[in-house]
Amino acid sequence: MDILGTPTFRFCPMSRTDPFVSRYPILDEKGNKKEFEGTIVSIFSSYEGNIRCETLRSLKYTIAFRPIACRFTPALGDTIQFCIEFSYRGPRAENVRKM
Repeated sequence: MDILGTPTFRFCPMSRTDPFVSRYPILDEKGNKKEFEGTIVSIFSSYEGNIRCETLRSLKYTIAFRPIACRFTPALGDTIQFCIEFSYRGPRAENVRKM
């Protein structure tokens, strides 16, 4: 807390070579990366897309992902599995796989 009693936050240490590197995954109780399911709702370019997470139904916003990093050709409406990792830019889907 600062001198006014307001909570303060640390900055996430990030790689200086790639500002998009995610470093903080959501883990399950065993320490493994937690798997989520969702649907691809938009693809803007080979580097930008959005996923609606079906596993977290209370989540009001979409999660960003990089279509170029997929090992398949993503299309709108594809049902997928992925892990969620956090960077200073917010949550991001990693290890996206088609179901």
